[in-house]
Amino acid sequence: MVCLTLVQVMGLITVLMRARSLVEDNDDEEDRFYQLLFVQRPPGMTKKRRPGVSRPGRPKNKQRDYHSRHLRLLEQYMIPFPVYNEHDFRRRFCMHCQIFSRIMTAVVQYDSFFEQNRDAAGRVGISPLLKVISALRVLAYASSFDPIDEILEMSETTVKNCVQHFCEAVIAVFSPDYLRPPTPSEVRGVLEENAKRGFVGMVGSMDRMH
Repeated sequence: MVCLTLVQVMGLITVLMRARSLVEDNDDEEDRFYQLLFVQRPPGMTKKRRPGVSRPGRPKNKQRDYHSRHLRLLEQYMIPFPVYNEHDFRRRFCMHCQIFSRIMTAVVQYDSFFEQNRDAAGRVGISPLLKVISALRVLAYASSFDPIDEILEMSETTVKNCVQHFCEAVIAVFSPDYLRPPTPSEVRGVLEENAKRGFVGMVGSMDRMH
């Protein structure tokens, strides 16, 4: 299991819930997001491995096909006419697609862990899209790591690291804006909105139903 503190979990949940209402049209962010999606190195780009001897008794690595999983995710959600629509995306990942693009761009820029690198054998590694999607699946479904391996072909250790780095990046990047005390004007806006619904003087509710 991933070891997250209660503060980290609460911070992440708060950031993601508040981010749902913040769909912003930002051309620069969108361009950077699509560069992250489609600048995917082909699977044949490998470099010569330095000679060495494998450790005795070490199990053989599983041959996971990251590249095909990346391309399939693009077809399912990210191209102009995807297999699954915006409603499906919001239901499965608990956020608007534009919010996802904003978060993905931000965490990749913040943490080099999400960059696509090569492994020890020189093979092209996992794409930023797969790393972020795997973390969101665990958080959205409270999923164990084994189903993620089956769906995205990512090992338990890799998915665990993705979740840890994702939570830390989201909290670091977004908490200054979304976990700060509200300004007087923001409080007035919330009070006015709640007054229209018949809850005069109420700033918020614990169950977030109003």
